Amino acid sequence: MKKLIDFISKPAAYAVLAALVIFLVIIPDFTQAPIGPNAFKEHAGGNPLIDMQLNYSTEEVYKLIEAYGEDGRNYYIKMIFALDFIIPLGFMMFILATMNLILRKAKLENYMNRLAVIPFAGCISDYMENICTTAMVMKYPLRLNGIAAVSNIFSLSKMLFCTAGVLAVFAAMVYLFFNKYRKKIA
Repeated sequence: MKKLIDFISKPAAYAVLAALVIFLVIIPDFTQAPIGPNAFKEHAGGNPLIDMQLNYSTEEVYKLIEAYGEDGRNYYIKMIFALDFIIPLGFMMFILATMNLILRKAKLENYMNRLAVIPFAGCISDYMENICTTAMVMKYPLRLNGIAAVSNIFSLSKMLFCTAGVLAVFAAMVYLFFNKYRKKIA
């Protein structure tokens, strides 16, 4: 794991990861890009992606799947296979590399092994959620109620771990800033 983190922390690899996050996560979420949540809504009657929902019930998830219509369900399956394999992995590596760079600069490298678990758990939760949601969409109109309940747990876990990863990066940045500021006034 250390070799991977050191590799993705190199400037060229880090730049590729940053571009990946910008072009596959940030831009599609906030623009009318031809991929991503907004493009999906065009195929799904304006309905949001399941994996962008927070804490849904079995009934809510199946109302969404039904509302997607045939075109929306087909697009969902294509998009999951195309993007949701790359995005969680890229986001995890970007957060890992950012943590590593900041912790190294703050002389807190010894925390990296413990903190690396956070984005890794977020990535695994995201993949498990994607497996569940894809199964539900592919098997529709058959209802997989148990899978829907498990999917919600993975959705919540993904949100928790991804948020915790971003907060860990932010906390390390704040620590670094105040540590430098303290040295300047001392």
